[in-house]
Amino acid sequence: MKNLFYVILILVVVAVGSWFYKNTLPNLPNEEVVNEELKAIDESIAIEENNYQDNYDLKKDFVGRWESKEDSKSVIVFNENGGFESIYDGKSIDSGNWFVDGYKLINITNEEEFTYTIIFVGIERLELSYLPNGNTLSFSRIEE
Repeated sequence: MKNLFYVILILVVVAVGSWFYKNTLPNLPNEEVVNEELKAIDESIAIEENNYQDNYDLKKDFVGRWESKEDSKSVIVFNENGGFESIYDGKSIDSGNWFVDGYKLINITNEEEFTYTIIFVGIERLELSYLPNGNTLSFSRIEE
């Protein structure tokens, strides 16, 4: 009788623990949602969703100061002349040249080239995907 009590007790603990574990985890996206999000990186979808025409000049939308949404100390400035400057906590940490090639942003600094897919660029918001690893970088335009 004592053994039966312990078996039932263990089953109840396992069942409650399983329910608690399953219902307290953050909601993770299912595979379909993840695949849809990855499609947004595809430049053809970025073009359609932003309603850009083939002859639209994306370069003019980049010009200005952009603050990272992840770290407010991180700012990037795109100048009209094709130069850029990365600033962290008010100090210049990097600079170089930038240009738009189709729906890709290319930053060149110290002979090194960084390529980003343009997910969205507008009056107040900028989203880029760094191509080697697919990280999305989000920025908000700030006043000069």
